Amino acid sequence: MTLRELHRKITRGQRFSEADRQIIGRCVFEAESRTSAEIVLVVRRQSGNYRDVDYLAGLVALLAALVYHLFSTTRFHPLSVPMPLIAAFITGAVLSAAAGPIGPRRWFTTSGRRRGQTEAAARALFFDKNISHLDSRAGVLLYYSELEHWAVLLGDRAVQTAIQDPALRDQLAHACLGTPRQAVTGIGGFVRTLGVQLERALPVVGAKANGLEDAPDLGGTE
Repeated sequence: MTLRELHRKITRGQRFSEADRQIIGRCVFEAESRTSAEIVLVVRRQSGNYRDVDYLAGLVALLAALVYHLFSTTRFHPLSVPMPLIAAFITGAVLSAAAGPIGPRRWFTTSGRRRGQTEAAARALFFDKNISHLDSRAGVLLYYSELEHWAVLLGDRAVQTAIQDPALRDQLAHACLGTPRQAVTGIGGFVRTLGVQLERALPVVGAKANGLEDAPDLGGTE
């Protein structure tokens, strides 16, 4: 079994399905139809690199194997000890990488690190998706990262006041609670609320020029 297959088996039920993609896509379409702002929704499995955490998980597995060898009543030849320790380290690191949002990458990291990496990834995508290049300066990015269970809302100059509403921010925080699959309902409801909020600040006037891709970028489906 490959690492990718193991990851899919462990996290089955955690990923967005095609039905989820359609639900969120309809929510984004409905929200955009109410306002001249353009909403881009991006979902990623994780933000940033967690290889150091995988190595830490491998070290924990190695130490557990070492303790077993030291205190076991079974006698081991000294030359037979290194290989099981190496195997324990590799196994721990691989399982950590495969577990994704339900494993050591969450257990061994702080909420501050996870949120910081999510925010950094969102800011990079704001430019990579050309949201900052709209002539209307009314682009909005809603970025959700599954492993971190955190979302970031970024907007260009014309929508800054509308998206800074404290109630809107609170709803976004609550939408991230639970597993990624449970977050589908929360994100969909938030997008609808966002559409209403943006309609007040930037209602549709005349023909709307759509300069960005409409389909949500959910980073693949299971």
